[in-house]
Amino acid sequence: DILRMHLEKAGYETVYAPEATILNHGPDTARDYIKQRTRVNIGENYLKTKFDYELPTHNYKLLVRAYINSIREMGFHPLRSILAVWLEIYPRLKARAYVRQDKGDMCVWDQVTTTKKL
Repeated sequence: DILRMHLEKAGYETVYAPEATILNHGPDTARDYIKQRTRVNIGENYLKTKFDYELPTHNYKLLVRAYINSIREMGFHPLRSILAVWLEIYPRLKARAYVRQDKGDMCVWDQVTTTKKL
């Protein structure tokens, strides 16, 4: 996100490319997912705090729209919905507390090992 911020400040426009291919392996466990999302949110919160840079992932209208679209596509499952919302909110709150305490951005962090296999 900091690269995106610098590119946009230099006059470049970032766009969504649905045809792009990304090789990625997400976390295999809830613990690793929370660890990864907390780390990402810490960086995003520091971008907002230090540079007043707005991130689309912090636009709650977009998040609510994505949530509603996922319910339309996959159906409403109360327990899954509660778990999904918790897995998104908990790391955000944890990251916000970390940044409020000004512990510093995590330039070096513990790897999330379950994401390292493709």
